[in-house]
Amino acid sequence: MRQQSPAMEPDNNPQYIQVSKTSVTWLKTHLPGLSLVFSLSFIAYHLGGWFPAVGGPVFAILLGIGVKTILGDMDLLRDGIAFSAKQLLKCSVILIGAGLSLAEIWRTGKTALLLILVVVALGMLIVQLVGRWMKLDSVLTGLIGVGTAICGGTAIAAIAPIVRAREDQVVYAISTIFVFNVCAVVTYPVIGRLLGMEDIPFGYWAGLAIQDTSSVVAAGFSYSDAAGDTAAVVKLTRTLFLIPLSLIMALAMGLAWRINMKSEAQSGQMTNILKTFPWFVLGFIGLSALCTWELISEAMSAGMVFAGKYLIIMAMASIGMSTNLKDIRATGFKPMMLGCIAAVIIGIVSWLLVRLTVYG
Repeated sequence: MRQQSPAMEPDNNPQYIQVSKTSVTWLKTHLPGLSLVFSLSFIAYHLGGWFPAVGGPVFAILLGIGVKTILGDMDLLRDGIAFSAKQLLKCSVILIGAGLSLAEIWRTGKTALLLILVVVALGMLIVQLVGRWMKLDSVLTGLIGVGTAICGGTAIAAIAPIVRAREDQVVYAISTIFVFNVCAVVTYPVIGRLLGMEDIPFGYWAGLAIQDTSSVVAAGFSYSDAAGDTAAVVKLTRTLFLIPLSLIMALAMGLAWRINMKSEAQSGQMTNILKTFPWFVLGFIGLSALCTWELISEAMSAGMVFAGKYLIIMAMASIGMSTNLKDIRATGFKPMMLGCIAAVIIGIVSWLLVRLTVYG
């Protein structure tokens, strides 16, 4: 029998050794943070079961903030927490698609389309008017406006290079959006129950009014499974407006702020928008297609949805541990006030729209 050459053996294969080293390095840098996130999410999940009116995602955020306040910034935990906050959330949204058929997505998305257009246009207009009245920097106002109207930090990241925003302006805008997203996850389920909202209308309200995908999904599933499914579809439909609305914003801001919009710059801006576009939406739709065509079993679908909900709790714990109260304080009064006014008005208008259409 012919013996394998030493060079072909896994232990002597340079490519194999490189992959192994990379994997070990990744585990060393990410495992501590992921372990802490998992531990907090485990506690939050059971607390949410005992106190369903609050829900696991809300407990996860509060536990995360508490741990961050006690431990502060620790290099050992940073990579794992960042990975959980960004990547696990995308996976959770994709997995939730296993519990929805394309017919449900189309029906909900079609109903929400006109409402989304109204909310997006109104959100951008309100922020621009109030920002001008408060004499805030026009670039910062534009970033907060697009973050409020479309999809939070993702929209801000797409718009920032177009309007030539400084790093501190981006931080201020994202911090402002972040604060009111966290507030929304905690307050919206409580308000919904006080108002006696049914599951589906609440899902529409959360999907229309809350900025960031993670916060929308967390608030929805804190309310109920049906509310979470509806909120996810409405929010992802709203997110699909990112590319066309970002381009419109780029042209509008270019005229208003005299930005030089040469073809090369536009090409670079389009590339940036494509990079920041949430492609996990396609994964959500793809898994929904498998569910629609019954290519996955009911048991597998239920398992994927449960995993998705648990990953949401992990992502919320990570977001809580990513909260930097010093950065929020440094943002200042005016941007926070602008974000607060926009969040309250959009919340009220979205509720009225849902009241007039979905309930009707």
